[in-house]
Amino acid sequence: HDTCGGSWATQVVRTSMRRPGHIVENKIAIAGLCTKGFSCTKLFLVSAQDYVARHSLDFYYYNHTMEPTLPIAFSKLTIMQRLVRLPYDWVWWLDCDAIILKPEISPWEILTEYDAQNNKTHFLMSWEVWGWNKLS
Repeated sequence: HDTCGGSWATQVVRTSMRRPGHIVENKIAIAGLCTKGFSCTKLFLVSAQDYVARHSLDFYYYNHTMEPTLPIAFSKLTIMQRLVRLPYDWVWWLDCDAIILKPEISPWEILTEYDAQNNKTHFLMSWEVWGWNKLS
């Protein structure tokens, strides 16, 4: 029986993604990481691909750990560290179990709603029903 991730978990999505060293035209990028066999990979990719195509965003999708000796969550830090060096105004991280339920809402609308385009806001977080994610 194939899980939700199935063969998708080993593919790299190239929707709106450019080659290394490209000139960044978009001001916002979305990044995500799903490892092989994760059960929500296919739903995540469908949701993320639709969103980046709808809003012409850059999408960086990783399908392997970046820090093989550490828990997978630490790969987020490595990926974000690399992406913040590119000239984006915002890099939006989506966990692999995230699904965008209202893709018609643009990232610019979210940033405006929370007054995050004021150059004083550097980090936004969202609350999950079961609380903040914590590393143990």
